[in-house]
Amino acid sequence: EGAPDMIMCRWVQCIVLVLLSITSHGLDIQFSIWQQTPLPNTLNQISANFSLSEDLRSDDGSFINITGLTGFATGDSLELLLVCRTCTEYLWSKYLFCSRPPNVAGGADQGLLNRRAGTLTFWICPGRTLSKYVNYSISFEAVNSGQEQPSPPIFVSAGYPGHTNTSLAMKPFPGQYQPLSVIMPRLSAFTISQDNPFIRSFNSLNVTFKFNIDLRSSDGWTLILSGLQGVSLMSVVTLEDLNGSDGPGHFCISNNSRLGSWNNSSQTIQLAMCNGTSILQGQEVNIRFSLQNLGVVQAQPNVSIIFSGPSNLQSTVIFPKVSAPSGDLRFHAPLVLLDVVSWSQVTPNSGFASGGSKMVLHGSGFAFQYWFSEKDPRTPGYICSFGSLFNISAQLVNDSTLVCSIPLLNQFATDLPLQLFLVMGPNNSSFPLDANVTYYVESADTIHVHNTSIFGPTDIRFQYVECLAGISRESMRIGGSSGGSPIYVSGFGFDFKTDYLCSFSRNQDEIFNSVATYNGPTQ
Repeated sequence: EGAPDMIMCRWVQCIVLVLLSITSHGLDIQFSIWQQTPLPNTLNQISANFSLSEDLRSDDGSFINITGLTGFATGDSLELLLVCRTCTEYLWSKYLFCSRPPNVAGGADQGLLNRRAGTLTFWICPGRTLSKYVNYSISFEAVNSGQEQPSPPIFVSAGYPGHTNTSLAMKPFPGQYQPLSVIMPRLSAFTISQDNPFIRSFNSLNVTFKFNIDLRSSDGWTLILSGLQGVSLMSVVTLEDLNGSDGPGHFCISNNSRLGSWNNSSQTIQLAMCNGTSILQGQEVNIRFSLQNLGVVQAQPNVSIIFSGPSNLQSTVIFPKVSAPSGDLRFHAPLVLLDVVSWSQVTPNSGFASGGSKMVLHGSGFAFQYWFSEKDPRTPGYICSFGSLFNISAQLVNDSTLVCSIPLLNQFATDLPLQLFLVMGPNNSSFPLDANVTYYVESADTIHVHNTSIFGPTDIRFQYVECLAGISRESMRIGGSSGGSPIYVSGFGFDFKTDYLCSFSRNQDEIFNSVATYNGPTQ
């Protein structure tokens, strides 16, 4: 009675072993896929490697079907040319894959793409066999979508009717792009700094950038630095290393590396990639070049980097506006150009109450220019203020000299504070400038205190003094005996509050007096 039970047990074990053997005999697929370029509207090359655990023969109607190929801009149904890079190593004939079943002629070395379904199908060509455990490499070309998109999940099915298996494509190797991802080229990092923000000075611009894709010279990439306003460069710009990298070595003029081209009319530097070079995704590129700051104060211009590539692809990235800490001249955004203005002395510091004479203000930085409007540099104006009683326009003589006329004192005051105002901008904005204080001018409407000197007072006063009038000349010394002709007497210190007489005499004997008419402090 025990034997039948044992036989039944062995029979069950046998059945289980057979089922396990069938399951383990399924088709195993090793498959990876990647692309050459992720740029929109660009002809792309898709490559794949695969191997199988079984032979696939054309007689069985064997095929390979790749699904998930969405986002192509090619036709809805198209026979794509397949290039098998390793097939000739194992076969005398390259005709291994066909875009049609074995019982349909034609389609050698091609696959059938159905864009709507997102599938690429190719059969084993008649009389051919796909050998197991052989690594096959294929590639085909298609046009990328014009819209940015992530990489879709891609599956591969292989086998023959009634016997297929499906596998998820493996991720590409590092440095390879995910298949069918479309990436808009962007800067993943972009910094610009300068060494010297002052006008009429030598300066250096330091530029660092990274891209989110590979840039290859074979794709015709060019980079343009735009918005370099207020500076002067040589037509051929020498590029230097910023921090020891070989960033400048990527850019050439003809076959000469580390060079860029300056266009003075457009205020741009063009950087063309040297033949055979590439800038890899995430690779930091650092360049530095020298320039001359012109004599115009300006706020940060719209500095940008424009990069152009295949399929008329172009993108512009504007460097963001950056504010410097108040009073800190060591850090400034690119091409913020400044001037330091100050005054410290006035000669003479006193004048006649009758006015009319001149005084000179001594300082530095008076003759800078600013952008009144685009392409319209102007020189600022200055006003001398006498105790807020009189505002007199100053004459700009040179970068260190201003001249003001001393006004007539018509009020009871002799000791007045002297104030200098800077006037500039479309709205004629005025900015008070204290003596012995340095200010840096940042733009047409912005100035900052830079430093307060300890070598002199911040307030300077002007002293009015009384004086007798002095005569320098008369307009004529001969007149008709009938009289009536005016005589203009010129001099200084004449006062409208004083009455004057012209006395006519001969041989020191007074003949007659004539009341004089006051025309001003000098006549």
